[in-house]
This record gives sequence, C-alpha cells and structure tokens, in this order.
Amino acid sequence: MNINLLNFIFNWITAVAGIVAAIGAVGSLLISKTIEKQKDEKIRLLQDEIIELAPRSITTEQSQQLLKLLARKKGRVGFLVKVFNDTSKEFAIQLSTIFREAGWQVEEPINQTLLDDYDGRLNIFTDEANPAQIELANLIVNSLNEAGFPIGPQPIRDNSFSGHFSKEAVYILVDSKKTK
Repeated sequence: MNINLLNFIFNWITAVAGIVAAIGAVGSLLISKTIEKQKDEKIRLLQDEIIELAPRSITTEQSQQLLKLLARKKGRVGFLVKVFNDTSKEFAIQLSTIFREAGWQVEEPINQTLLDDYDGRLNIFTDEANPAQIELANLIVNSLNEAGFPIGPQPIRDNSFSGHFSKEAVYILVDSKKTK
C-alpha cells in the first residue's frame, strides 16, 4: 500500500472520529440538559408534595397580623376539630393561643367530635340570633382570611358533631388540611 493512501485513510478516519466525538459531545450536552430539566421538575414536584403533606402552621408574620386584627374586639371563641385528627387539633391549639394573646376568652377543652369535611377550609358558626355574635364572627372571618387562612360559613350538617356549645362563643371548625 502506498503511504499516501494510508495517510489519506488515516486523515479521513481522524476527521470522522473528530466529527463523531463532536456529535457525541453535543448529544451528551443536550441529553444532560434534558436530564437536568427532568430532575429539577421532579425535585419541584417533591417539594410541592412535602409542602402539601406538611401540617398547617402559622408563621410569625401571620401570628402578629392576627394578634393585631383580633385585638380590635374581644369575645369568646371555641374550637371544634376533626375526630381522630391530631394535626387539626394542633392547628386549633396554635390559633387558640393567638386568640388568648389577643385578649379573647377561649372555650376549653377543644371539642374533637367533628365528622364532616369542609374542603380543608376552616368553618365558623355561632348563635345567628345574636347580632353581637355575628359581628364577632365577621371579625374572625375577615382576620383569618386576611392572614391567609381561608374561612367562611359553610352549611353544617345536623349531627356532624356533638358536645356542649356556649351561646356566647363563636366556634371555629378546623377540618383536615386539604390535599390533592
């Protein structure tokens, strides 16, 4: 074989190998970017799931805001939580602490007989015949909504809870946190 032919073949092989290496490098870069995007999306979904599954909590800012809003008036408040649901009870305890700090009387103990669901929202009820109670209920609803805790009156099914309820108190129903 001629040395020129071997040199020519070798140059072509080197060029083709260089092109293949370049294609491999570009492909690797594109694949790694795709994998990185997929990994980032999975991490984001896991973080969202962790947040969704975490129990409700009250931030320092929300607590301070509620204290300020609730301190405008004083009244009596009670809490009703989902039966066998410790996270609902813990959230009710956090709320009751804020109400006490704002000067409200808190009915004890927390009633743990709620059977119904309210789409993960807080619910409220009071003696509808008492205008002063309605005014306090509106203050609570507005304060909690403003602080980032969805609450509003929703129909309450008969026999969905039991116990003694004071006619002088506004009651907040704490449902299970809504998840997907």
